[in-house]
Amino acid sequence: MNTIVAPVVIFLVAPLLAVLLSLATTHARLLHGLNLATMTGLVVSEIALIQQVLAHGPQTALWGLVYIDALSAFILFIVTFIGLACSLYTWTYLDDYMARGMITPRRLSRFFVLFHGFLLAMIVATMANSLGVLWVAIEGTTLATTFLIAFFQKREGLEAGWKYLILCSVGIALALFGTVLTYYSSVRVLGDESTALNVSKLLEVAGQLDPHVLKLAFIFLFIGYGTKI
Repeated sequence: MNTIVAPVVIFLVAPLLAVLLSLATTHARLLHGLNLATMTGLVVSEIALIQQVLAHGPQTALWGLVYIDALSAFILFIVTFIGLACSLYTWTYLDDYMARGMITPRRLSRFFVLFHGFLLAMIVATMANSLGVLWVAIEGTTLATTFLIAFFQKREGLEAGWKYLILCSVGIALALFGTVLTYYSSVRVLGDESTALNVSKLLEVAGQLDPHVLKLAFIFLFIGYGTKI
């Protein structure tokens, strides 16, 4: 059995379950407890994942849909530990806003739905063994973050959320064009449309891909995802 399957499954299931459970309750303590428990589980899974990658190198899992290497593990480390820090901070931060009547229990529930939805999209983007799935997941982070930026529905927040959405949409459009160029180059070599954006397959045939098309694809991907970042 693949040694990274268990932590990978936790990474994908825990935030999804947190989204569903956050929709089902408006009790503040339950929401905060669920949030903290989810993030703790992700941190523990990340530690296990790092150990496996360091011991066995890059690995695929879940029928080749997931690809984990040292860079993936490092990015997941950033996501999970900053996410845990945010979870600890939001406990008092959001409770203070609730005590002052600035947000309702239903809006608190909505915040955690968006928060865990954003985390899930980040995790999928980092683990995906497909540049196509990566693009979709990054677009998912844009949508979730836009609503988080405008969460308090003040003029400044709404304006910032709108500007953020426009800027990221431009970046994600450029990244899509870079992804299409990569597909164009790889499908001619692999001859299989279903795996033309598969990261592990691309690594295997990297030397056979058209360097001119790839350089152009890199420029669009770099500028597109760089704008998003």
